[in-house]
Amino acid sequence: MWFKACQIYAFSEPFAYEPEVLAERLEAYEFKPCSAFQPISLGFAPPLQEEGLPLVHAENQCMLFALQFEEKLLPPSVVRDAVGEKLKDITKQGADKPGRRERDRIKEEVYQRMLPQAFVKRNLLYAYIDCELGLLVVDTTSANQAEQMIDLLRKSLGSLKVVIPQTVSINALMTTWLRHPHHAPYPLTDHAVLFDPNEHGGVIRCQKHDLTDDNIQSFLNDGFYVRELGLEWQDQITFTMREDFSLARIKFLDGVKTQSEEIEVETEREQFAADFIIMQGTLRTFLQGLLHVVTAESHAEAEEAVAV
Repeated sequence: MWFKACQIYAFSEPFAYEPEVLAERLEAYEFKPCSAFQPISLGFAPPLQEEGLPLVHAENQCMLFALQFEEKLLPPSVVRDAVGEKLKDITKQGADKPGRRERDRIKEEVYQRMLPQAFVKRNLLYAYIDCELGLLVVDTTSANQAEQMIDLLRKSLGSLKVVIPQTVSINALMTTWLRHPHHAPYPLTDHAVLFDPNEHGGVIRCQKHDLTDDNIQSFLNDGFYVRELGLEWQDQITFTMREDFSLARIKFLDGVKTQSEEIEVETEREQFAADFIIMQGTLRTFLQGLLHVVTAESHAEAEEAVAV
């Protein structure tokens, strides 16, 4: 359950901390497995993945929930081969070669016939609402997955007023931090992606590399800007900030995990609750500070203070 990524959304108005009400609303779109001829299904599932548990786990003004995806995997090559065999049988029987419309019909017929035997892939997407900070945090770097979560959440609630936080240019901010690492609000790690904005520009990917190296600085001097930058927060989290303000490669360091391990628990449910308390508390402090650093409002306040 420890989040490995964050897509961050801000509520435009306060969201009430009512776990039972939220769970009841999510039940309208509770997950149901794919039927025999259904290629994909999604719906809300208990975060702990135990049947009979509520769809919302709540602690400390935070409400955790999960979207379950189930997709049947039918490789196009398998369908294509089966369709080819079917077409061969038709021509062997002396019939005319099927036209495009007939081939499409045969392809759909073959697909539907093979679908019940397809492999099934399942994925659980976590998210939580922090009512204290007024944030929705989704455990993914995929904007598409996050939007699927938001769309179904909006259908469940009838209305969901969230927006991507308004930030200054993340590219410019990260480029400045890489150019002047001693003035950055967070220590750099060893990962960065640089991009040349010129036509047919190149991409430089740095992994396990000293980002203060003179070669990196020379790329910046040549006009490259930063798309991704690895950072560390207070010896508790390492993460990669991306140009769309999504956070990837989140890793909770030993000091954080130890806090959870020190809590005495007897069951899996108690361990899950302990992990969530530690995780959301750490993320709350971290995200509050990060948003202050990157939001346009905080920079406007700083510029105004300097002007005065």
